[in-house]
Amino acid sequence: MAAYIIRFLPVIIIIIIVIVIWLLASKKNKDPNLSSNPPWFYFIAFAIILFGLILVFLRFDQFSEKPGGNYIPPQYTNEGIVPGYVDR
Repeated sequence: MAAYIIRFLPVIIIIIIVIVIWLLASKKNKDPNLSSNPPWFYFIAFAIILFGLILVFLRFDQFSEKPGGNYIPPQYTNEGIVPGYVDR
């Protein structure tokens, strides 16, 4: 589970940075309506778009293993179970 969280850590950090920047800007502006009503729709839309871009990037970058090879299924031997693997 930690591996998946680490993959999306940049998304989480960027979203947190955007929210912190907005909070700092709203405190500096001293407009009571601005700080009491944050633009959650834009935060959520930004997060979904960024999440999708990261998914596409990870699909073509992280998992760019060359296709092909010979799949050897798991086997039960006298020593125990030998896991399956791709012989390249």
